[in-house]
Amino acid sequence: MACPAMESAAATALRSVLSRVHVAAERSGRSSEQVRIVAVSKTKSVSVIQQAYEAGHRVFGENYVQELVDKCPQLPADIKWHFIGNLQSNKVKALLSGVPNLDMVETVDDEKVNIYADWSVYAHEIISFQNYLLSRSLFGT
Repeated sequence: MACPAMESAAATALRSVLSRVHVAAERSGRSSEQVRIVAVSKTKSVSVIQQAYEAGHRVFGENYVQELVDKCPQLPADIKWHFIGNLQSNKVKALLSGVPNLDMVETVDDEKVNIYADWSVYAHEIISFQNYLLSRSLFGT
């Protein structure tokens, strides 16, 4: 890591977040290693993401498919990308084929997207928020 006098703004911000997470985890009786920090990189340049990477961070979140597909090949392959935006069915193929190090899709809120993507083909962890499907089945709407 760079010496503190030359530390990037991204590294300084990351250090601050890590410190606050450590304090909060201790207060709650947990280890800070149990907390996963996803650095949301939407609208941030590749150079800013690279600075956070060089400061030791490896998990980044993006909420626009095209932005993620564009950034991914310009950054190290060991980054674990999380897609955190609303995933439209017409973007599923681009996301899955354009981001080989996609680690997680955090929002699948549309039955059409869920049917369209053969998620079993991919080794991605998926968090599915299908509340409207649940409520339809519970309340018969």
